[in-house]
Amino acid sequence: MHRERGLVSTMSDVTGATRTLLQRSMGILEPGLRRAQEAGTIRSDIESADIPNILAMVAAALGALKVDQPTRRRYLNILLDAFNPPHGTPVH
Repeated sequence: MHRERGLVSTMSDVTGATRTLLQRSMGILEPGLRRAQEAGTIRSDIESADIPNILAMVAAALGALKVDQPTRRRYLNILLDAFNPPHGTPVH
């Protein structure tokens, strides 16, 4: 990710750009999300429209944080655990 930091810092709106790119891929994301939910490996209350926004937030944060790679990896693992059904707090 360190190599990409220069690219991220030059983009005026990394969050919007990431969201736009992912929204174009909804046809690919949605079936995979549904299969994972049916298998019980991802929370059932996550909607396909949530994915681009969540990943855009992650991309923006990881690009902006001035932390080492193990710390970034730790934060990403914590975030990904939130997708795990047994760890999730229901959202409305």
